[in-house]
Amino acid sequence: MKSTVPFLREEVIEGEAEMLLAEYGREHGAVVCPPVPIDEIIELHLKLEFEIRDLQTLFGLGDVHGAIWFRERRIAVDEQLDPARHPGKRGRYHFTLAHEAGHWRLHRKYFTVPEGQKDLFDGEPEPSYICRSTERKVPVEWQADCFAACLLMPYKLVRSAWQRRNGTNSMKCLTTFSTKTRAERAEGFAP
Repeated sequence: MKSTVPFLREEVIEGEAEMLLAEYGREHGAVVCPPVPIDEIIELHLKLEFEIRDLQTLFGLGDVHGAIWFRERRIAVDEQLDPARHPGKRGRYHFTLAHEAGHWRLHRKYFTVPEGQKDLFDGEPEPSYICRSTERKVPVEWQADCFAACLLMPYKLVRSAWQRRNGTNSMKCLTTFSTKTRAERAEGFAP
């Protein structure tokens, strides 16, 4: 697949995540708050299929977390992140689902399928993206990570919860001790 994905500022990505949460809330009559029901957002609102598969064997790569097929409207998460089998990976599982939802929301309109593109093998179409942990963060992957962080930990909701809990609007201690990006901080979040 070929793509020409434009640069997106963090504020634009955050706005897209907020819009998705608002759309889901309106459509399903729900007030969305953490933990964000990412499984339901993917299946009920975005109407994407998702499955847990052995992606590492499928693609012959040892560090695959997820993949998305735009044409088939399908997301897959590697079985090593299955929260039923590996409860300690629940945060990574949710982050991967939100990351793939970010690709769907931010990038699908920029992809074209080359004419005559062949299936990977045995009729399995080639995914639009394979998301790996050791891969250099190209802008399109950073954008999907940022989207996932904004979707799973919406800034306004986190700030409001902080204020209710601590009686102050100042969240200095959340950012003072970390040089990680918002996406990197949220990746370890397990609802």
